[in-house]
Amino acid sequence: MENDTRQLTRDDWEHIVRSGIHAFFTHMWAFFKARSIRLLLLAGILYLLWRLQTVVTTVIAAGILASAAGAFVDPLMRFKPLMKIPRHTRRAIAAGIVLAAILAALVGIIVVFLQPFQVEFKNLVNDWPNIQAQITKQTENLKTTWEGLPDWVQKLAPQSGGGSKTGGAEQSPEIGKSITTYLTGLVSKTLSAAAHIVELILVPVMAYYFIVDGRDLKREFLRFLPVRQQRLAHAVMMEGAMIMRSFLIAQFVLAAIAGVVIGLLLGVFQIKYALTLALIAAVTRVVPVIGPLLGGIPLGILVFVQCSSNGNYGSLIIILGLFTLMHLAESKIITPMILGDRLHLHAVIVIIALLVGGEFFGLMGMFLAAPVAALARLLLMHYYVYPQQARQRKADHMSRAVKANTQQA
Repeated sequence: MENDTRQLTRDDWEHIVRSGIHAFFTHMWAFFKARSIRLLLLAGILYLLWRLQTVVTTVIAAGILASAAGAFVDPLMRFKPLMKIPRHTRRAIAAGIVLAAILAALVGIIVVFLQPFQVEFKNLVNDWPNIQAQITKQTENLKTTWEGLPDWVQKLAPQSGGGSKTGGAEQSPEIGKSITTYLTGLVSKTLSAAAHIVELILVPVMAYYFIVDGRDLKREFLRFLPVRQQRLAHAVMMEGAMIMRSFLIAQFVLAAIAGVVIGLLLGVFQIKYALTLALIAAVTRVVPVIGPLLGGIPLGILVFVQCSSNGNYGSLIIILGLFTLMHLAESKIITPMILGDRLHLHAVIVIIALLVGGEFFGLMGMFLAAPVAALARLLLMHYYVYPQQARQRKADHMSRAVKANTQQA
């Protein structure tokens, strides 16, 4: 009898263990099956976007242009001579005028600055070996000055490997070569992306239709969503448009300030290649966070070489000091006034997004990285984080209600 009971108990335990293992794997399979479909769908979408990156870039560029032009289209539509024209026709006329003015301004800027920029840039390329020689010479002078300081002063600085006198001479060309290689690769990616003439022509055309028929396009898009999701989707689209417009206005203003201030500053101190450095500062300034650093590297090198070769260190300190003050005024005063805190992105997230955008799309990708990351965060917050928080609050409220009822009973 006892053996039968022990045998029955052993069978029961085996059944319990098998049932538990089966239930565990069944639950895990259901868990991964429900999410694997979403992961596969997300991977498929990302692969499709990567394969159609030219189309995606064209659509995004058209959306950016439409968003920037929209800031001028709405005030122009309220112009009295146009008020008697039907609204859709009035919007089409205003969009055509604004886009034509933007394209004319771009062409005018290119025509005015292209010739002197080509001359300066050609002279800079021809003079680059002399600049590298000057960098090596000034590095040797600094090294000699450093070695002449007392030992207790030298011990204050961290020691690096390789204390030979030729270390600076060997490293400075390598540093210049690394910077040149990186900037050349970035420019080549940008030019390869800009080589698609058809897409460049389509950008203003698509931007025109985005401006004129933007409401109809939004309405058509919202029809594909459930009714309960349409209000939220419309609010997200409006908030995303405000983020993009504010970002564009802020970057355009900052680029204009950087180009004008740097050009005038270098012109006053009679620094060579002032126009080239001003254009580099303006173009790189549209890249958030690391843009001033990218523009400041060639500016600092050329200003250091020219001022130190003439022994004019006072001008070097003044120029670099004013450049730093300009960057602080841009980041601490101008940007918050225009952009506010709409991006809600940490600097580390922005830098990662810039590296990814620059790797795939060159300078254009770095320019678009911050607003695209902000839009991705906006979608994630509205469609995942906020619903999760709402469900958690509801569960907590029900738990408190059940606990209160239990205590009353």
